[in-house]
Amino acid sequence: MKLLAVFVAVLAVGTINAAPGGLLGGLLGGDLLKGTVTGVTDSLKNVLGLVLQSIIEIVSSVLNVLEQLTEIVDKLIEEATAAVEKIICTVQATLDKLVEVVYKVLNQLVATLAQNLPRKLSGLLINII
Repeated sequence: MKLLAVFVAVLAVGTINAAPGGLLGGLLGGDLLKGTVTGVTDSLKNVLGLVLQSIIEIVSSVLNVLEQLTEIVDKLIEEATAAVEKIICTVQATLDKLVEVVYKVLNQLVATLAQNLPRKLSGLLINII
């Protein structure tokens, strides 16, 4: 229905077109059919030009939005990478401290065993004998 309305509007505008041979020219003695065809052709060119211009503007807007989205995604990736690197550094530092504490505890355990084991072994040997 809308397409028919557009066609009728284009035909009407083209028919009324005051170009040489248009309806006005046809009424004044020109070729009515030739003027109508010329007027409709000119109107179609104008409509197609407007449609193409609108399409170009829409595509340009879409490209601008995509460019902005790309910038946002790039920024998010940078921030996420920095956050992950910070987390990795924190975890690594925590693990280093944990290894250090475990090492100290094991050293104390070995030192305690080294001091107490000979006494216990000698006491055990005395009891056996």
